[in-house]
Amino acid sequence: MTQGRNGRGVRGRRNITLERTIGHAVREARLRAGLSRDDLAARMGLRPAQLRRLENATVIIRIDHLAAAARCLDVPVSAFYGPYAPLSADEASNAPPHPMPPQLYDTEETRALLEAYRTSPPDVRQSFLALLRSLAEP
Repeated sequence: MTQGRNGRGVRGRRNITLERTIGHAVREARLRAGLSRDDLAARMGLRPAQLRRLENATVIIRIDHLAAAARCLDVPVSAFYGPYAPLSADEASNAPPHPMPPQLYDTEETRALLEAYRTSPPDVRQSFLALLRSLAEP
């Protein structure tokens, strides 16, 4: 993959809101467990500065570090995801069905449209949505 200026892959965009949620949850779990940053970092095999960057969301968290934090704090990994946590099996089975059958939206044309929208600048997206909404009005 081509590297961007920030060292991440060009396609690898950061989800800073999710990273902040995870970092905050790790910090809260650490404090609830009565551990200092140094203590948890040592248990995880990290330097305290690495754990600080994870808790402050200044780095993209590696899955092995997330798993180590969960193991050391005796919580499930999903505890760190807050509102981003995946649905449990019970929640998924009770979720309402998708309003449209897949054959209406799972097409090459729809995927191309979504990709073009996703990669457009925010002002273009807003204009595009306004246009579509005006065309859809009776």
